[in-house]
Amino acid sequence: MKPTVEINAPWSLSFLRNGTEDVGVITDVNGEELVQSSTFWLPEKDDPIPATLTALRLMVAAPSLHSELNRSNDLLWRETLAASRSKDDARANRLLRQVQWNLEILSCAEGRK
Repeated sequence: MKPTVEINAPWSLSFLRNGTEDVGVITDVNGEELVQSSTFWLPEKDDPIPATLTALRLMVAAPSLHSELNRSNDLLWRETLAASRSKDDARANRLLRQVQWNLEILSCAEGRK
């Protein structure tokens, strides 16, 4: 059995100036540094959003997204069972596919794939 990992969420994102470039730093709720990005430039006004910044924002959101996906899966599973009991096979199959898709995402996020 895989040990449970405490992710100490929520995570936060801050920026450090490294000369003329910026570095993103993600820390957990205890202030422990989890990751530091490569250097990039923070966008100004109408500048395009750098891929590094987009990735950092997604990483900060990951614990919340993971939690919501788990909650969503619980609800979908209950709806799947209800649809199955009511003989609504088409709906049950659609919901089951969604549950399976969510489980696939969760297993990838938890490093099981």
